Amino acid sequence: MNCPKLTTSAIAASASTCGDLTAAFNCSNSKGAIGYHWDFGDSTVTSDTSNLIKPNYTYPDSGFYKIRLIAYSSVNKACNDTSTTTLTLYPPLHTNFTYTSSPCSQTVSFKDSSTQLSGAIITYKWTFGDGSNSALSNPTHVYSAVGTFTVTLVTSSSHGCIDSISKVIDLTKFNATFDYYVGCSDSVFFNGTLNLFNDTVKTVSWDFGDNGTSTTISPYHVYNKTGKFPVKLILTTTRGCTDTINQVVDVTKFKADFNYTTVPCNDSVSFRDISSQLGDTANQWNWNFGDGTTSTINNPLHVYDGIGTFTIKLTAITKKGCVDTLSKPVTLIDNSKASFNYTTIACRPEVQFNNLSINAFIYRWSFGDGTTSSESNPVHIYTSQGTYHITLVINPGSYCNDSSKSVINYDKAEMLPHFLPNSFTPNGDGVNDKFSVTGQNLCEDVELIVYNRWGSIIFRTKDITAGWDGRMNGDVISEGVYVYILKGEGWDRYGTITILK
Repeated sequence: MNCPKLTTSAIAASASTCGDLTAAFNCSNSKGAIGYHWDFGDSTVTSDTSNLIKPNYTYPDSGFYKIRLIAYSSVNKACNDTSTTTLTLYPPLHTNFTYTSSPCSQTVSFKDSSTQLSGAIITYKWTFGDGSNSALSNPTHVYSAVGTFTVTLVTSSSHGCIDSISKVIDLTKFNATFDYYVGCSDSVFFNGTLNLFNDTVKTVSWDFGDNGTSTTISPYHVYNKTGKFPVKLILTTTRGCTDTINQVVDVTKFKADFNYTTVPCNDSVSFRDISSQLGDTANQWNWNFGDGTTSTINNPLHVYDGIGTFTIKLTAITKKGCVDTLSKPVTLIDNSKASFNYTTIACRPEVQFNNLSINAFIYRWSFGDGTTSSESNPVHIYTSQGTYHITLVINPGSYCNDSSKSVINYDKAEMLPHFLPNSFTPNGDGVNDKFSVTGQNLCEDVELIVYNRWGSIIFRTKDITAGWDGRMNGDVISEGVYVYILKGEGWDRYGTITILK
């Protein structure tokens, strides 16, 4: 028959699949057809057909299925084309494994338990979670450390099926330990522990280091004295694992103790509890400060009324009821010292008081004229000449108070830096020929007046630097004693001068 238009049927489908019951088909390689008819070879139903170019079909089970594709011609039925193929669906590959670990080491034995209903498993790839791997079906692996590891197994079958599974294993090495706490006397409470996955203690053996022994996991032992003892614990598990631990046990009684901090010239004392015992701590405190006062807090601050030595007593009680008492002397020291001097201020009737005290923090000055000051280094002006009693009290009201006293003979003229001789020799020899006023700074107007014994003025000048040459009206006066007055701004200084020839 003459078929003017070529019609071909071509099936594209997976030759085989593993565990997936849905197959994808494709007839896009067919040519010259106006339509298609698929028969998927499922004998369990009659609806296993399709007219699509790229149909999908889900089979009820794994097995072998004969697929048929008809390509329809647009000219004549005789020009239709048919093609067939066989599809194989393999049952799924299920990868799995079990493992057992040695309770006394870090060795783990792995066993493959994967299943494949058709074909055989041909490859194994193990990764043990510590950087190592194996291609054996049932490997044994020794871990270099304990811990948690993720183990993965990947298998493949002779039909090309691949599957994997991961499991986390907890690898714990057998480890015996013990802790203890000391009682109120020489008694010690021990507690042994076992760190091993899925195992229990079978036998216990204690050696307390003083010839004492025990076979219970948490024994109570009384030592005859305090000190350090080498204690050994041997534990055996129900799986036959054995471990030994050695530890030095320090058997000490509970001791009350404290320290304190004092500050010179301060009436407060800081106390700090340092009572101690291994495995126990104080939680009650009774303080007696030696001055009739008490406290029940752990680290008190106490203020005393005066200096001296006080006996402090602390009674401490632990959480477990142990009691101890300790007494210590505490001495409060007063090392303050009041001291001062004073200086005058040139050309001014003022006195500068200079504080030289030790450990002073409060000042109370009394200047002897009814006035006071609380400054550290005050400046004071007296309104009249006279003798004044100066008192400095430091730290008043404190047990570190102290005082210092001094007397000042206040003369306004003497407060200024003026010097006048008590004699001179006006004989023209160039030595001590004049009676003159000298000083560091003559910084105000000063007048010098000289009187004879009858009160008559024989010399007067405001140029005190020029001085008096011992003459009156051009003639040298006779030897003798004469009176002078040095007059300043608001003050007068009196004295005598002797003329010698």
